[in-house]
Amino acid sequence: MNPVPAAASRSLFLADLARHALLEDRAGYDVTTMAVLQPDLAGSACIRTREPVVSSGVDMAMEVFLAADSHLQVHAEAGEGTRVAAGETILMVEGSSASILSAERTALNFLQHLCGIATLARQAMQAVAGSPVQLLATRKTLPGLRNLQRRAAEAGGFAPHRTSLADGILIKDNHIALCGSAAQAVTRARSQAPSHLLIEVEIEAPDQLEAVITAGAQIVLLDNFTPEQVAQVVTATRQRVLLEASGGITMETLPLYAATGVDRISVGFVTHSAPAVDLFMDLTPAKTRHDA
Repeated sequence: MNPVPAAASRSLFLADLARHALLEDRAGYDVTTMAVLQPDLAGSACIRTREPVVSSGVDMAMEVFLAADSHLQVHAEAGEGTRVAAGETILMVEGSSASILSAERTALNFLQHLCGIATLARQAMQAVAGSPVQLLATRKTLPGLRNLQRRAAEAGGFAPHRTSLADGILIKDNHIALCGSAAQAVTRARSQAPSHLLIEVEIEAPDQLEAVITAGAQIVLLDNFTPEQVAQVVTATRQRVLLEASGGITMETLPLYAATGVDRISVGFVTHSAPAVDLFMDLTPAKTRHDA
């Protein structure tokens, strides 16, 4: 069986997610729209932003409108990762006014959330500007939305981390508790795991560093270290392994961690706590329906 190309697989994922989201909102039974609008009333809609944003999820919003009505004409005005100024248009939709209104909230929910992640990610990148450090998103995402949320973080400038549990070995505190020590967990991973997978291990104190390096760790995650502790580990490591800082890092403390010389910083707040941006849709009526 031939594998599905990545682009086609993503398109199928977006279309399926759009259909499920519209079913959740019962968009096909929009009693308000059915009660107040003539079914043949056509319109033209613009989705705009009230604040500066970095765009993400435009393709998802387009799929929502098309899932509601395949005759709608949708036009992206901003690409993935594009800076959009306040008042500018992100997406345009033409066709049945009823279909546009029934899909409006679902499309805006996706756009506001994903643009919020991309915008916060870009702000984080600006906070560490001038530093070679990589910023990474985590697996702290909403079930079913990781693909979109991680892509939004990357649209804001973040580098990819492991997307799933199958993408890399990351030995964390509970693995270590069951293995006896961080070094023992690394030793076991080296003997059992496929050779192409990098081995990353979490440590909670600087005195664990040499043991995990000796055991063969290739990446060491410094969990809940202070910037001062990270700087000390960076000096002691002398570039023998990649170092990643994580845990309790905020937008305010990002520059302090970046200044330590650590290789990368992973943060959860970009995906799990990004505020929705302020987008809105204006719908202008037309005399006739514009079908494709």
